[in-house]
Amino acid sequence: MASFPLLFLPPPVVGHESGLFNPRVVVGGEALSTAAAAYTTTSNDCRVRVSVRLELPPAESYLHMQTDDTLLKDPLVLAACGDLLLVHMVVHDAADDLSCKQNLFVYKAHPTRPSLSRLPNPDTFTGWAQSCGIVPCDDGGFVVASFRTIKTDLDLQTGLAMERVEFLHYSPATGHWDLKSPTMPYDGEALKPCLWETDQVFSYPDGTIYWVDYHRGLLSCNVLSAGENLELRFIQLPGIEIWTELDDLSYGRVYPEAYRTVGVCKGIVKFVDIDNGFFGSMKKSGFTVTVWTLKMPELEWHQTSMFQVDDLWALANFRESSLPRWVPQFPIVNTHDNHGLYFILQECDSFGEDWIITVDMHNKVLQSYERRIYSILE
Repeated sequence: MASFPLLFLPPPVVGHESGLFNPRVVVGGEALSTAAAAYTTTSNDCRVRVSVRLELPPAESYLHMQTDDTLLKDPLVLAACGDLLLVHMVVHDAADDLSCKQNLFVYKAHPTRPSLSRLPNPDTFTGWAQSCGIVPCDDGGFVVASFRTIKTDLDLQTGLAMERVEFLHYSPATGHWDLKSPTMPYDGEALKPCLWETDQVFSYPDGTIYWVDYHRGLLSCNVLSAGENLELRFIQLPGIEIWTELDDLSYGRVYPEAYRTVGVCKGIVKFVDIDNGFFGSMKKSGFTVTVWTLKMPELEWHQTSMFQVDDLWALANFRESSLPRWVPQFPIVNTHDNHGLYFILQECDSFGEDWIITVDMHNKVLQSYERRIYSILE
């Protein structure tokens, strides 16, 4: 029976033009690259230096950081788009040893003109970090935005739970964070109050950021042209059962990101679904990988390919490899190949190494596989 994944390393961040980025930032040690190094200071006025090592997929690229500041947790790459990376770190508050400060950096991984800038701290960043997205502007700048919902009191007239939507928006053009409250586009059974949970964030080339709830759908907002008229649009995911309040209470959210993803390849939004019955708790075999594409501007989903995992196991190069016969998890959209998908493959209940495999969904073949490297992160 399938089980919930136990990954030694977190899944890659997708969106950077190089392909796959390990979200964990290597801290300390010798510099990885001098050509792509950039400097700035933390909120405590300590110097911080960031460089990058770019690898061709399926290998993962990663960042290296050096700083004299005291870090309270490992820095993480939150989001990527184009040549931009959004990096989050937590440092001691120099004015209060019992407090901490959230630091956000935008690193531009240009090979000859890299840059690193620290964004001003919002009043509070609790609950915002995991929902951050970033998009580049035509003038060379960028916009960072985050979205969250907050439960409020019951509506006395309807007796239903209510929520407030908050949207945090930063642009270097203004130099400060703006907090706005757009209207949530509730949609019957698919999107009800107080049920939204952001599982993933990704960006579209036109300046749109998408927030994804794998049990429901996508919320989109063009953060470059929104201005004061901020509008969220809801797009229901295809081919899935919309979870109800009882599902969430009975099963929790389980781990939907292990079996679903949404991403962009050459301007096309894709949804990938590994159907194995309630996210690994029902089936022993018969897993199916289905890919849908979103037609613009109609916002209609079209199924483009389907692949049986049993057929993957039967391929000659899979049988001749040391890969475990286990369901591929954490699907990743290949940003450079319309037919390619990445998956993370790990033996059941194993704390050991895992692999990134590349599958051609059009020709139904295993293109490549590579062990993920741990030593650089220890």
